[in-house]
Amino acid sequence: MFLSLAGSGLYIWYQEGPGKERAIAAHMKQEATRSIPVVEEQSLPPWEEPQVLARVPAYRVAPDLGNVANPEALGRLTADERQRLAAHGFLVRPSALPDPVSLYRDNAARGIPSLITADTLCYLYRAVQAHAVAQAEGQRLYLQLQSLTVRMLEGSRSIYRQVENPRVKEAARRNMAYFAVAARLLDERAEVPVEVQDLVGRELDLIRAAAGPATGAIFPYEVDYGAFVPQGHYTWTPELERYYRAVTWYGSVPLYPTRREAGEVTAEPSDQLIQAILFTEALFRWSLGRIGPIEKWDRLYTSMSFLYGQDDALHPRDALRLIEEIFGRRPDLNELADPGKLGTFGARAGELAAAKGVPPVFKFVGPFLSVDRAVLNRLAGDGAAVRAQDLLAVLGSGPAQVPEARTPDRATRLERLREELAAMPLERWHASMAGGFLWALQPLLAPKGAGFPSFMEGPAWEGRNLLTGLSTLALLHVEGWKATTPRQEGATWHVQPPAVLVYVEPELTFYARMAWLARYTRDFLDSRDLLTGMAAQSLRHFEQLATLLRKASAQELANAPLNGDQKQRLAAWGESMAEILANLEVTGREGLPGYPGAVVTLYRGGERVLQAALGPPLEIVAVVPLEGRLYLARGAALGCREVSRPADAPLTDRQWLATLAQGVPAFPAWTGDFLVLPPAAD
Repeated sequence: MFLSLAGSGLYIWYQEGPGKERAIAAHMKQEATRSIPVVEEQSLPPWEEPQVLARVPAYRVAPDLGNVANPEALGRLTADERQRLAAHGFLVRPSALPDPVSLYRDNAARGIPSLITADTLCYLYRAVQAHAVAQAEGQRLYLQLQSLTVRMLEGSRSIYRQVENPRVKEAARRNMAYFAVAARLLDERAEVPVEVQDLVGRELDLIRAAAGPATGAIFPYEVDYGAFVPQGHYTWTPELERYYRAVTWYGSVPLYPTRREAGEVTAEPSDQLIQAILFTEALFRWSLGRIGPIEKWDRLYTSMSFLYGQDDALHPRDALRLIEEIFGRRPDLNELADPGKLGTFGARAGELAAAKGVPPVFKFVGPFLSVDRAVLNRLAGDGAAVRAQDLLAVLGSGPAQVPEARTPDRATRLERLREELAAMPLERWHASMAGGFLWALQPLLAPKGAGFPSFMEGPAWEGRNLLTGLSTLALLHVEGWKATTPRQEGATWHVQPPAVLVYVEPELTFYARMAWLARYTRDFLDSRDLLTGMAAQSLRHFEQLATLLRKASAQELANAPLNGDQKQRLAAWGESMAEILANLEVTGREGLPGYPGAVVTLYRGGERVLQAALGPPLEIVAVVPLEGRLYLARGAALGCREVSRPADAPLTDRQWLATLAQGVPAFPAWTGDFLVLPPAAD
């Protein structure tokens, strides 16, 4: 009905390496129809890039702000702030208000003209997206994974009873234990076959203890049991906790093609390779009802790929191709221990993994690698430090392209990636939620030409958009992030908002793409039975807000006035944000603050780890054209810093919050044109 299954989510994310180009080309030719999960019956919604007609008359800001109608609206400005406004038409500075909702409410209360920024839509998107994912996991995927696991346990038990070869039978027994552990993690009342109760009991004890790396009962190598402690939104409900542990089990335990002894890799085929073949056979051959395990796996895999990104290991469909190639379409399972065929299988698995750019291991489900992290993986290995800015350079950010920070090889890789992205069809962008967001982010990073408001022209504004892009990437990786809804003291403006002047940052194409993305996300989740009523409502509300900004941007760029309804809705922007965030609250739990103060890991490689630290809260002050005059307007801005640390001593949330408590830390040099920091900053 719904899919053509794939190996990796996007073909552009292959890693480089000696001798890989021919293998990649051959694999792409053979597997072109399997490169991404493609929706067959539900096509993408129509998309047409909006035509941008920018006709805003150019203007200059007087050094003393003499041609600005409200120069004292924000109190006394420093000489440095006035200089930035005169030079660039805007500035960014630390905000005394903790979040965007509070800032826009403060604007309304004090009569300060509001600048509605793209940052606020990014902020809302992350909140809505995180909520939709949590709802899909806890109320839909949890049950789907539980059903599939039960079927795989039944199939593995059937294989165990039928095979006679001792080595194959032991591998089948360990597969029973493998799926029985997952079944118990999902449902503590699940039946455990008597033949594996000892193995399952010891594994569950290690998982509950979560004491760190240890060699378990089923596999002869270390597993990091410390990873089984639920984090973020996975602590919100019992179902999410169980789902997290089961997915972690499936994604953390690799089945290696060759034997490992005392941490060393040997050339001898491993018993885990037989296990991978057996669970593939159970998946494809043991259909114990109208819908077999493979249909359940396909549906689950496609849903997870959309939510999380591409897979980062060989999976059962890869194994099936190799089984049929080496053992035949209906193999005698007792012959799986044949050393020659098993060795060939392992060698071909290594070749396939190299072509896909994934580790040469089999996993039943996951792990999944987000698109941005996959790009950073591809850029690694040329001797230069990996930077999140390089990802944004690939997406079109001018300030992110710092020639002195690159090796010749890095420049070649960046250019190759830019070309591949430019040619990539819409279906591949939207194979995952993260890919869809990167597609939407591109026009925000692009330089703005004549006809845009003067504060948006020039390299300073491009630098500000780079900061927004980095901050949004960081937000996307905050586990369990959920924006809080600030309490409103006194009156609210649901009936009649105040007569406050409002200007929308006219990022027309960005808003159009974000509205389209929300609609497609809603349709996709609905088609997979992953959409809850609350998630549908929040995605629809977000689409309406993005559409409001798109239409207002088009009129501003055409130098046409907004109508009364638009002005009224935009004047209540803080309340609109508060309403959508309030609908995302989880019953019985307080909102979890993700901004500022959160630290996320973007890339791990060798002895270094690349992180992004969110905060402090920032605000934009810009001189905007409104009703034939120039006004100072204030809007919310996101901020973060890239941090490179030793892999064994990463920056923690607590450390970063302590740094923020001491004052505003220094920002990169490229922010110097537009960012105004207090004199006490380091």
